[in-house]
Amino acid sequence: MANGLDLRSADDKVLEKEIERLTKEKEKRDKKNTALNEAKEQIEKILSDKNLTLEKVFPDKFKKKGFSAKISDKNNDPSKHKWRNPNDHSETFHGVGPKTNRLKELIAEHGEEACKVLDNWPVVEE
Repeated sequence: MANGLDLRSADDKVLEKEIERLTKEKEKRDKKNTALNEAKEQIEKILSDKNLTLEKVFPDKFKKKGFSAKISDKNNDPSKHKWRNPNDHSETFHGVGPKTNRLKELIAEHGEEACKVLDNWPVVEE
């Protein structure tokens, strides 16, 4: 079936129209691919002539998507902490996922309100 058409049961006239439609579609795709290939060749030539790479020209498009910087920045950002030890403000908890056993112990000992990080609390830097 092509385009909802059963080719086995179609007459010659219908088949000719379908062939014509498909031929035009193929020519259209070939033209687009030719334009893309020509553009790629031109870009490659310019980069080669100038001794450049796409990474050098567009560094923001080729940033490494690793975990190291993002995770460490996220985990060390004090504004993201939701809980902290009322006795030791350098001991903080992010509030993502289930509460840790340590946080549960602190809440049981000091109460939930005492352990919450409020926006107006000063951030203690180590």
